[in-house]
Amino acid sequence: MDAFEIQKELNQFCGTQAYHRLSPFFRKVVGTDGVVEMAKLCKANWLVSDIAMLISMNLKDNEEAKYFQSWKLTVKDNQATLVCEDGNGGILYQSEDHTNFYTDFPLEEITLWVEPTYMEGEGNLFVVMLPNER
Repeated sequence: MDAFEIQKELNQFCGTQAYHRLSPFFRKVVGTDGVVEMAKLCKANWLVSDIAMLISMNLKDNEEAKYFQSWKLTVKDNQATLVCEDGNGGILYQSEDHTNFYTDFPLEEITLWVEPTYMEGEGNLFVVMLPNER
């Protein structure tokens, strides 16, 4: 599947039927149906696991990251940069140690949004979603 077909498939997601664990180690971060499909189509479980880890370890107590996060992976010539913003242009994370790391991610860029939610029996969670799933 080429990048155009992947993007076309991802654009069809609107809302989600369920939340899915993105990593067994970071249980307070879940993803939507669209994020799980993106990880499958793009072979990018590493991306959702990295985001779950960074939220859990670096951003969970950051006041600016508490209500909204916008994660953007940009790829050029198989070199990737991952940046997280607070929605107002403030940078919360930039992949300094991974700047320009090699990847075969098939899209030139992908943006994922993260918002908090509360789930009975689970407590407060962070939900990773495609922008069109909001």
